[in-house]
Amino acid sequence: MFHDASGLVTVGVYELKGGSPQSIWTEAKVRVPDPDMIVIGGGATGTNWPEGAYLTASYPDWDKKAWVVSSKDHINRNEHILTAYAIGLKIRGISAYDLADMVKISPSSNVYGQYPSAEIGVGSNDYALVGGGFRIDWQGWGNMATASYPNPQSGYNSWVASSKDHLHVSPASITSYAIGLPRWLPQIGRSLQARTTTAASFESNKPGVDIDVEDGFALTGGGGLVERHNGAGNLIWKMAPRIHPNPGFDVASKEHNQPDTATIRAYALGIRIV
Repeated sequence: MFHDASGLVTVGVYELKGGSPQSIWTEAKVRVPDPDMIVIGGGATGTNWPEGAYLTASYPDWDKKAWVVSSKDHINRNEHILTAYAIGLKIRGISAYDLADMVKISPSSNVYGQYPSAEIGVGSNDYALVGGGFRIDWQGWGNMATASYPNPQSGYNSWVASSKDHLHVSPASITSYAIGLPRWLPQIGRSLQARTTTAASFESNKPGVDIDVEDGFALTGGGGLVERHNGAGNLIWKMAPRIHPNPGFDVASKEHNQPDTATIRAYALGIRIV
């Protein structure tokens, strides 16, 4: 468990590893076990070895008590254990019922294509973006994540999700999710501030980078963006919260079956009460 500077916000990160290795994981869920908490964020880890297995979903469940993740190998069989993470949140003075009612989860319209990208905002300046996610609906060879992140061009108040097919034509639909909390909390008569930190990796065929949440803020979510590539592209296999040595978010991607270097950017989102 960790807290913001006010001591009113408590956040926990919960992990669930899948059982027997599988080539494809569909909608694995990790629930927040604390009844006083709601889910506010999460993530997943596929694998970068030996061939790779990549993320195809990472988004909040409808009941706001679980995080849902999916992954798949591609072309080359790579059975793997998918690890799912959920970030649980509680705020002293606000019940879990009221907090769940306050959290706004906004899905975008589905966007279809070989390289689909969808963006959705929290819908009101009265709300702060505190996290987000994505879901890819794919068939055939499949489409895999290349981005799920808060958009700096919107003042970090909208969430972008993107994916791509790879070496085989295979269009799919993607949905982006924005997670928001009110900037004013009437139950406790205090304001909520949100903050995003970001860092980019070096260029590599298997880039990875991590970023701490800002001091005094409690981690609520995170994301990643493959920024630059030189050929067929990189695919994301890891977008995961961490708590040691400091709360933050880790992301990683890799080339697949065709040499290609890229950079990847990590984002960590946090809140504090003032």
